[in-house]
Amino acid sequence: MSLNNYMTMLNQTTFLTWFINSAIVSLASTLISIVVCIFGAYSIGRLRFRGRKVVATFLLITQMFPYVVIVIPLFLVFRDLGLFNTLTGLVIAYIAFTLPFTTWMLRGFYENLPAQLEEAAMVDGSTRIGAVISVILPLSAPAIATTFIFGWILAWNEFLFALVLINDPTKKTLPPGIGSWIGQNTVNWGLIMAGSTAVSLPLLLLFVFLQRYLVEGLAEGAVKS
Repeated sequence: MSLNNYMTMLNQTTFLTWFINSAIVSLASTLISIVVCIFGAYSIGRLRFRGRKVVATFLLITQMFPYVVIVIPLFLVFRDLGLFNTLTGLVIAYIAFTLPFTTWMLRGFYENLPAQLEEAAMVDGSTRIGAVISVILPLSAPAIATTFIFGWILAWNEFLFALVLINDPTKKTLPPGIGSWIGQNTVNWGLIMAGSTAVSLPLLLLFVFLQRYLVEGLAEGAVKS
């Protein structure tokens, strides 16, 4: 077994910079999406208001459009707003496609929770938001952790937006960065495999530490009370 490809990757490429950029963008976009989708999914899943099913259906429909359809209009908008070639713009783009997915995923869990949970807290004097924070959030921790994992994987592996919206080599993320190692006439398979293995390590560690929450979240989401 040779570690030459790993040493070359770390010492002769900007892999670590790409890794840091990917970590910043994926974590920031996923955390913001989770905070927003908790209240969005709760509203759609628990509250009864006109157009609730339309909103839920719209969230599902957004997942059916290929990203290539919106990447050029998004590029033009970001260019005019000064967000092109910035990690902030990439975070906003990632939120745009992870938020509907995380909201839809978490909505199914909230629909199955007994309504008496919030009612009991509100009878004791709590507000609706207070009941969500003090009662619903602790109960939904496994579902939130599961949603976080899937949302983070979407952002961590995203290629198209990162390729089109980032032009500066020092601001690239891992997928387009590793893709740049494929030349017109040559392909350094050893370097690509080393990069692919390193990219997979955070996913492996995340599943190891959060596997209990992942199993609980999937199981609870599958049971209708």
